[in-house]
Amino acid sequence: MNFVYAFGGLSFGDLINQRREDLGLTVAEVCERTGISRTNLRALEAGTNDNPTMKACIALSDVLDMRIGSMALALGMKH
Repeated sequence: MNFVYAFGGLSFGDLINQRREDLGLTVAEVCERTGISRTNLRALEAGTNDNPTMKACIALSDVLDMRIGSMALALGMKH
């Protein structure tokens, strides 16, 4: 069962960063588990890459135990 994350207006980057930290995961751990490069994950979290691939979103949703819909809503939020 996926965690329903109440993001309260967080941007996509803030959302995945906060959820990663809430789970006590390092950037390296998330990269290893998702196959996303460290550079790309840092760019996603910083908001400098606001166009993640579907593959990246699915991998992040699995590792961070989030619903894709919550992530999609956050992608629509302005930074």
